[in-house]
Amino acid sequence: MAQMSLKILLIASISSFVFFFNSDSSKSCSFGPDPDDYYNLFDKELIKVSLFEPFYLSEMHFHPYDNKTPLNERTANILEWREYFDNAVKTEDIDLLIYSSTQSDISEFAKFLNHEKNTLKQNLKSNSLVKMLKKNQNKDFVDYLSFAKSCETQVQNYDVSWEESLQDTIAMRELIKTGLSFYEKSSDDYIKLRYAFQIVRLAHYLDDYNLGLNLYDKLTSALNVKSIINYWLLSHKAGMLKLTGKSAEGNYLFSRIFDECPSRRLTAANNFKTPNPSDINAVVNLAKTDREKEAIWFLYDYKNNWREYFSYSPEGGYYDEPLQKIYSINPHSKYLELCLFRTLIAAERRVLPDKYYYYNYNYISEVSDSAYISDFSLLYKTINKISIEEKTEKPYLWHFASGYLSMLFKKSESALVSFEKAEKQWPKNDPLYLDRLKICKILNKIELAKKLDKDFEKDILPDMNWLNNYSGLNSKDGMVYLYYKLYSRYKAQGNNLYANLCLGNFNSGYDIESNPFNYPVDEIYNLMNGTNQTDFENFLLQNYKYNISDLLEIQGTKFLAQFNFEEAIKKFESMKSSTFSLPADPFLIHIKDCHDCDFLLPKEITYTKLSFAKRMVELKKLAETDKKKAAEYYFLLANGYYNLTHFGNSWMAADYYHDPNIMSYLPYNKDNYYFDLGEFVLLDCSKAKEYYQKALSLTKNNELAAECCFMAAKCEQNDYYINPNATNVKVPLEYRTHFIKLMQNYSETKFFKEALKECKYFNYFVTHN
Repeated sequence: MAQMSLKILLIASISSFVFFFNSDSSKSCSFGPDPDDYYNLFDKELIKVSLFEPFYLSEMHFHPYDNKTPLNERTANILEWREYFDNAVKTEDIDLLIYSSTQSDISEFAKFLNHEKNTLKQNLKSNSLVKMLKKNQNKDFVDYLSFAKSCETQVQNYDVSWEESLQDTIAMRELIKTGLSFYEKSSDDYIKLRYAFQIVRLAHYLDDYNLGLNLYDKLTSALNVKSIINYWLLSHKAGMLKLTGKSAEGNYLFSRIFDECPSRRLTAANNFKTPNPSDINAVVNLAKTDREKEAIWFLYDYKNNWREYFSYSPEGGYYDEPLQKIYSINPHSKYLELCLFRTLIAAERRVLPDKYYYYNYNYISEVSDSAYISDFSLLYKTINKISIEEKTEKPYLWHFASGYLSMLFKKSESALVSFEKAEKQWPKNDPLYLDRLKICKILNKIELAKKLDKDFEKDILPDMNWLNNYSGLNSKDGMVYLYYKLYSRYKAQGNNLYANLCLGNFNSGYDIESNPFNYPVDEIYNLMNGTNQTDFENFLLQNYKYNISDLLEIQGTKFLAQFNFEEAIKKFESMKSSTFSLPADPFLIHIKDCHDCDFLLPKEITYTKLSFAKRMVELKKLAETDKKKAAEYYFLLANGYYNLTHFGNSWMAADYYHDPNIMSYLPYNKDNYYFDLGEFVLLDCSKAKEYYQKALSLTKNNELAAECCFMAAKCEQNDYYINPNATNVKVPLEYRTHFIKLMQNYSETKFFKEALKECKYFNYFVTHN
C-alpha cells in the first residue's frame, strides 16, 4: 500500500507479539557517524532519570537506551513471570519457553506434563520452568501458553509489517470465544488477566472496537491484580478510544501509561498526539492528579515543541508553555528536569561546532547570536526565572543551566553570576560536577575577555593545562569547545595564525592539503621551527594536526604548483623522510590522456616530488646550454609542466585531491580554484604551451614538430574548457590555432595520421575545415 491509514498506523504502533512489542527504533544500522554524536557539556548524568533516557533529545525516533532495562517489554514481561513463579526459575528458561518455543513445542510440552510418550526437545526437558511445571502440574499456565501461541499467528503480521495484511477474521473470532471459555474456567486471576489481554487485542485487530471496549470493561472490572498487563490492556483501550473519535480520552490514557508503565512508555509516547494547541487542554482536564498533568505536559513538549528542531529554525522559535506548566504544578518534578535537559541539548547542538567535517574550516557553521537567541528566547527567560526563584529540588542545577545557556548565548557576565551561585550551593561530595562547573567557568573566561592578548593567554594557560589533563565526564568535549571559542575570537581579531592552530587541534576535518593557498602554512612553519615560542604557543603547537615534516612537504608542493622548482627542492631536501613517489613517468605523454594506463606501465625511473623538481631544473639548464638538443629538452620540459596539471598523469605532485569530473563543474576563477569546495586545482596549461611552442620553433624534426603542435593544441583546448563561457558545442577558432598549424604544415607526418585516428576532436576539426 502506498499510504497507510491512520487506523493501521495506530494499530501497528501499539501492537505486540504474545507478550512483547519491540518499540525501540533508536538502534539503526547505517553507515556514517551516529546522528546523535554531538559535543556536549551538559551531561545526562546531571539528571537521574534513566528510565526516561529514550526521550532525551535525539535525531532518531528514540535516543539510544539500555535495552535490558524494564523499558524493554520482553525484559519486563520475563521478570514479571519470574516473580509469578516465586523467583524459583531462571529468566533465560522463561524466555526460552515463552518467546522461543513454537506451537509444536508447546503441544509436545503438554504431552510431557501428562506423562504421554513425547519428543520434547532436550533443552526444554532440562528447563527449570518445565521441571517446575511438571512437578506442580500447573495446567492453567500451560493452557494459557498454548492459547497465546495460537493468538500469535493471527496478530504477528501487525507487529512486523508496514502493510495492512489479510486477516483470518473467522479464526480470530473463534479464538475470542475460546479465550472467553478459558477465562471463565481459570481460577487464577493473574492468568485470567493474561487471557483478557489476548482477547481484547484480538478484538482490536479485528477492527471491532465496540466489542473490544466492552470486553475490556467486562473482563478487567472483576480483577484486582497488580501487573504490567493492566497497562498493556489499557494501551489497547486507549487506541480503540482514539479510533472511535474519543481522542482526548485516548491521549489521557496513553499519558498515564507513559508515566506509570516503563515497558509501554515508548508505545504510549508514539501514540500520544495532540496536533492542535487546543487539544492539550481537553486532555489536561481529564487528569485526576498533578502527576498526571505533569506527564501530559511533558508529552506535549516531546511531541510538539521539538518536531521541527532538526529543520534548524522552527517558525516562531521554541515555546516555554510546557516548562512553565510543569513548574507551576510541581517544581520538584523529574519531568521538569527532563525538559530542561532537552532544552540545553538543543542549544548545544545549535551553538557548539559540528563533530564531523567533510571539507574544511570554511564549512564550520557560525550561527549569529540573533538567530539562536531568537529561537530560544522564551525558554531562556523561563529557565532564568526558575533558577532565580530557587523552588526546584536542585536549585544549583538550575543556576548551572542558566549560566550555561548564558554562556552559549555569549552573555558572559550573567553566566558568571549564575555559575557562582551554582558553585556555592552544589553538594561538596559531588566533585565531578564541580569540575564540570569549573570547565564552564574556564570557557566563559574567553567570552569575558575584551581581547585575546598576551595577558589573557598567560592567565588562561593554567586552566587549559588542567582541562587538557582532566578525564572526568565529557572533558574532551570541553577542550574541543575551548579551542572552538578561541578559534572564533582569534579569527574575529584577524589573528589567522592562532585561529588555525586552534582549528587544527579540534577539527577532525581541518585539512590544509585541500587548498594550501588558503592557510598560513609559512607562518605556522616559522613558528613551529622557531626558538622563541611562548608557553601559550607551545601549548597550541603540541597537539596541532601537522608536524614540521608535514608542513615542509606542503610548502614544497605549493612551490611545485607555482612552478617554482628551486624553492620546492629546498623544502623537500629539508625533510627527514623522502617525498611521495609519483605513480607514473611525469615526462610521458600520449595523444589521448590516460592516467591509469600510465600508472600500469613499467617505469625505468620512479620519480618523487623531489627528483621530479630536480629533473625540471636540469632540463631547463640543458635546453639553455645544449643548442643541438634544445628542442627535445624543451619538449620534455613541456611534458613535465603538462603532467603537473589536473590533465596530466602526475597532478598529485602539485595537488592532493583529484576529482575526475571537475571539468563538468563551472565556474572556475583565474587562480585555478574550484569555488564550491574551496579545493585547489591546477588547471593552468599556459607554461606547458609556452615550452611546446619553444620546442616547435627550434626543432627541424617534422614528427616532433607535429607532436609539439598537437600538445600545444591540447593546452589550448584545456584553456578553453576552464573558461566560464565554454560550451561543448564547438570550440572557437582562436582556441584551435595549433590544430590549424598541424593540419596545414604537418599533414604528411606519421604523427598526423595517428592523431587523426585516435583523437575525435582533431578528426572532426580536419574533416569540417
